[in-house]
Amino acid sequence: MKIQIKEMIIYGTLKAVFYLVLPIILINILSDIGIMQFSSIFITFLIIIGAIGTFFAVLKHTFPKDTVANSVVGIIDSIYSGIFLFYISYKNQNI
Repeated sequence: MKIQIKEMIIYGTLKAVFYLVLPIILINILSDIGIMQFSSIFITFLIIIGAIGTFFAVLKHTFPKDTVANSVVGIIDSIYSGIFLFYISYKNQNI
């Protein structure tokens, strides 16, 4: 089983952008404009959850596509993405 370094870097970077960079930029823009205010606890949990999601993405693309490990980590990554989106939408309703 060969480790796929190039895929790990590419997909890890993309997930980091979507899980960490983009939400933080949007939070800063919305806070600066005055549309919404976010608590520091929400931002901290967002960073923690984003880092874990990025780790799962890197782990998924470590294994070749036709292996069982890739499939299992892919299912876990999909479930975790759903939890991430649920957390963001649920916390935004309660802010």
